[in-house]
Amino acid sequence: MAGVLLLVFGINYLKGLDLLQKRNIYHAVYNDISGVNESTPLFFRGLKVGQVVHTELMPDGSGRIALSVQVDEDRLKIPKDSRIRIYSADIFTRAVSLELGASTELAGQGDTLLGNAELSLTESVNEQIDPLKRKAEGMLANIDSVLTSLQKILNAEARGD
Repeated sequence: MAGVLLLVFGINYLKGLDLLQKRNIYHAVYNDISGVNESTPLFFRGLKVGQVVHTELMPDGSGRIALSVQVDEDRLKIPKDSRIRIYSADIFTRAVSLELGASTELAGQGDTLLGNAELSLTESVNEQIDPLKRKAEGMLANIDSVLTSLQKILNAEARGD
């Protein structure tokens, strides 16, 4: 029995969870949580204050995703109008942060906070490059037609027409 108990504590310790620490669970809903998974750290101003503990599709069939985060109870008092934000930590990874609101009313255990997901770095770059790509494709089509016309003219002159 003691071995099983030790195993449970050990596995949770490796996951970054302290079973003796009181925690509150908060939820947020997103259209896309790419790059975020269970055990992704939750940061507040750069300090780790919790982590993502669960993700699942919303049961309403909307295709949206519910994200649940666990915050150490004694670390922060979270106002009801706070946000859980997904952002790009660097080129390849996404991170989750908690942005406290200004409300005097505190969020309770299990409350749903506002979810805010920024575009990933690659999505942002693609969004900026897409218009340039379309313009370049249009210019290439024009250049191709000009070169085809020029080739016809030069071929006609070479034949002596």
